[in-house]
Amino acid sequence: MRQIILLLCIILIKNAYTQPDTLKKNDKKMYFGIYAGLVSGEQTGNRNLIKETGFNLQYYAEYKINNQFYQGISVGIETLSNTFFLPVGTQFHVVFSGPASSLFVDATAGYAFAENRNFYGYDNYDYKGGLFAGVGIGYQLIVKSKRFFLLRLRYKLQNSKLEYETPSKIKYIEKIGFNLFFIEIGMRI
Repeated sequence: MRQIILLLCIILIKNAYTQPDTLKKNDKKMYFGIYAGLVSGEQTGNRNLIKETGFNLQYYAEYKINNQFYQGISVGIETLSNTFFLPVGTQFHVVFSGPASSLFVDATAGYAFAENRNFYGYDNYDYKGGLFAGVGIGYQLIVKSKRFFLLRLRYKLQNSKLEYETPSKIKYIEKIGFNLFFIEIGMRI
């Protein structure tokens, strides 16, 4: 799955930079937006699958490369059953029919800082975030000139790790992965 996500990201980036520039001089180049949604998925990394649910909120700023391609940065908050993530990353957005109401796909990648409520305050436990990558598909509905209502379904692969020390001073590192699915609504202005 990681290879598929990486391949999709590379294809999107390559296609964006090889497209002809179709922007007019007075076209808006910077867009800002927000997504809010529900998260559901599973925690992997140990022998048991642990189901996770929660909420997310994501802010982003995008630069319009041409009428179909946008590249930007994002920061967000994701709360799961026991884990809190603060993802910071880059995103790439492809609109199929230019700046009108249309289907779109996007890809995100970055690093998410993490905290786990089960281990907070323990001296010998350190819960750390990790790299993430995700892909999404959605629909943008033009509401007003250059303002869009967005609906998106997204998959995200999130890595994290737990470092801890036993009472006998043995150090362990446990890698924990998350397969997360999002349904989100948003606005881009």
